[in-house]
Amino acid sequence: MSLRRPVVLTVVLVMLAVGVLTGATAAASASAPATPAAAPLPAPAGATPAARPAAAVPSLVARSAATPATAATQGASAALAKVRPPCRVTARACVDLSAKKAWLTNGAGRIVYGPVSVLGGRRGEPTPVGTFSVSNKVRDYHSRQFDAPMPYSVFFMPGIAFHQGSLSTRSAGCLHLSRASAQRFFSELGPGDSVQVVS
Repeated sequence: MSLRRPVVLTVVLVMLAVGVLTGATAAASASAPATPAAAPLPAPAGATPAARPAAAVPSLVARSAATPATAATQGASAALAKVRPPCRVTARACVDLSAKKAWLTNGAGRIVYGPVSVLGGRRGEPTPVGTFSVSNKVRDYHSRQFDAPMPYSVFFMPGIAFHQGSLSTRSAGCLHLSRASAQRFFSELGPGDSVQVVS
């Protein structure tokens, strides 16, 4: 009996000591000032960056929308402006003699065909410039004056028409188109349609 009493006392004293130490540690932690969060370490080279939080996405989208057009976008817009017809929106057919381009529109400014290659009259017999109206069209027209076939002729002045012809040899005033383009102009244009030719 005399041996058990000192052992029990020792155990009790050890438990009390542990309890006192634990409580003191907890109190010290509670009273200590908060430690600032450590700065994130830089990612190692070649590591994939972590995804942005979802909350950041709208601001990125807004910033992207507000970014001015890039040089490439501006260049594309300028190129588009160059190929737009230089005629009034009411013209169903538009011809730019210096650019050697022609278009068909819906008569309200929307391009329905083109630009396509076109070749006008030679020096001394130029294609007239101005605004005209289609008078008539003849699918298999044959010129008596030049004794030459002029398929898919669409006349907008006496003796002057769009028709299939050479894109390397100038005419006596008519507007030469490739076969496919002449077919399309013949199909789309009719009497009364406005034709504008600019230099």
